[in-house]
Parts: sequence; C-alpha cells; structure tokens
Amino acid sequence: YHATRLTNAEIVKIKNGGLITSSKENCYERADNLLLHGYISKNECDYIKSHCILNVPLEANRIGQIWFLAGSCDISTKDTGLNNLYKDYGGETIRNGIENTPLLEKLNAISKPCSVISYVQLNTVPHYLIDTLAEKLLLKSNKRDISKISFELYSKSKTIPVIDIIYVNEHTKLKIKK
Repeated sequence: YHATRLTNAEIVKIKNGGLITSSKENCYERADNLLLHGYISKNECDYIKSHCILNVPLEANRIGQIWFLAGSCDISTKDTGLNNLYKDYGGETIRNGIENTPLLEKLNAISKPCSVISYVQLNTVPHYLIDTLAEKLLLKSNKRDISKISFELYSKSKTIPVIDIIYVNEHTKLKIKK
C-alpha cells in the first residue's frame, strides 16, 4: 500500500485512473487541481509549484518513483515511520517544499490520511529491492515467522492500478492479505 493524505477529489481521480509516479508535471497538476477545486488560491498554487522539491537537481532521483509498503503495519504506534506520510499532505515532493507553512496546515485540514492498496508488478521494482525482499523472506522463513514481514519498495511503472483506498486514523491496523 501507499501511505499518503488525499483530498476527496484526489481520491476519486486515483480510484479511476490509478497512482501516478513522481514527476514535476504530477506535482504541478496536483497544485492546479487544488486550485480548480477551490481548495487554494492562485498564489498558493504558484507557491506549491515553485517549491516542489523535484525542481531541485539533488532530488531528481525521486522522479519516476512511487513508494509502497508491503506487509502488515500497526499505524496506531508512533514509530512506524509512516506517521509523516499520514500526518502531512502531499507526500515528500510537495510536503518537503511547504513544510512549516500555513499552507501545509491548510492542506492537512482539507485532506484525509489514506492507504492506497495496489498490486505492484515485480518487474517494475528495481532488482536490488527484490534481492533484499528475498533475503528478508529467507531469514524470516528460517524462523517460521513470515507473517510479520514489512518491506518498503518502489515501482517505476508510470501508472499503478488501485484496488482500494482505505481511510486511516491512529487506531488503524493494516493487515494486507493475498
């Protein structure tokens, strides 16, 4: 699943068209859609676009990726590493550029924490991540405890089909099954 915050309009769009990998164009389109739906002003839209971290050459490695967590996760605990993704709007590409601003607070107020459940085709995941996943599975299988494996991976597929979008809160426990 992909952990994020989404507006109602984004939820509908993603359910219909799937998740799109990170790009400047996607960042700008999200800002334009926030403006189109009346969530933000033109100045705020321009601010998001000019502060999208994908504009920074050092962040170019994020382009063309979308991150997922495979496995089960207790979101009710503070140490899951997912809290920032559920707490703040926009994922890292938008959030990191507008962090500590009233605009981020505004976007947090109009969005909901969501887990986007998807099928990720392994041929779209870099080989080094597959090798690491296989190693984790083997280590856990030796202990006969593969039920608690969680693993981060990213896909380079341009669009990832969506199975469902689940709203989460501090009491949510995700258990993903086949």
